[in-house]
Amino acid sequence: MCYLWEGICSDTTNVCALWGTACENGPPEWFLGCLWENNAGMDVLRQLEDGIRYLDLDTCQTGNTVVICHGMGLPRALGHSLDNVFSLIRSFLLAHPNEVVSLEFGDIDGNATFMASFIQNKLAQYFTFPNGTSLLLSRANNTQPWPTLREMIESNSRVVVWFEWLYSDFGSQKREDWIHSSQYWMTKSYDYTYNATTPQKLNESFISWCDNADNVTAYDVANFGRPKWQMVDDVVSYDPGEIVSYLQSRTSPSEICLQSQANQVNYGMLDFLADFCVQKFGYIFRLTVDYYWKSNLFEVAKKMNDWNVERVKSMGS
Repeated sequence: MCYLWEGICSDTTNVCALWGTACENGPPEWFLGCLWENNAGMDVLRQLEDGIRYLDLDTCQTGNTVVICHGMGLPRALGHSLDNVFSLIRSFLLAHPNEVVSLEFGDIDGNATFMASFIQNKLAQYFTFPNGTSLLLSRANNTQPWPTLREMIESNSRVVVWFEWLYSDFGSQKREDWIHSSQYWMTKSYDYTYNATTPQKLNESFISWCDNADNVTAYDVANFGRPKWQMVDDVVSYDPGEIVSYLQSRTSPSEICLQSQANQVNYGMLDFLADFCVQKFGYIFRLTVDYYWKSNLFEVAKKMNDWNVERVKSMGS
């Protein structure tokens, strides 16, 4: 059971030697809670009701099914079934005909081909209807201009599905036109903040990236024919070395817990980074924080939406 620690700590053997028989029973509860808990008590329906419109759904294979989860390998935390989550999203959308929701399937744990087909089939089950209509935004190719929110609402294509790692893993099954590649359209800020293990490092990573906006945009245009959408995922990463040091003293690593880190970046830093990066790139596609209800996420998002409205007006459309 010492392999429970693999992927979390940099030296599994050392950790198991330090904890002795504790490894036989798996990681202590405070440890998994500290690392995995995020938006605790805020289920999908609550998040939608609060105003969240972009759901990042990590998935894991367990037997012959796929569930919502967090983490990979033995220490992964399994969550609700896709049926549970998709039914809540569908009910919300049917009750709110002017809302558009993005569903991104990012990190995975399991057989990729099986998971890609399973998730696609479940999406079809919940968001297409017997009369042939569908809530799923479909695009035949990437040369089509991206529709506006108004166009999505008017056509009732109000579920935008993004696949990250699974996009190219359908095997012999046809990938539906309503599956879109997040890697093609977006630049995840995690690509350049993955080693930002403190709020200061996170701040420096964003400033460096956004300050280089002209070069980033030029690269995107040369390689993708357009600027990719930028994000501000205001989330601190983990340092395995720090975790080991806490384990050595048998204390809870409160400084690396999600909630502790979120308290340091969810207000002033989020506001600053959003202001700074939107001035460099013109607009930001997505904002992300941990513990969103302990933040000024919605105030910042509203301000950025107002800026975007003015930007579109200035373009004459």
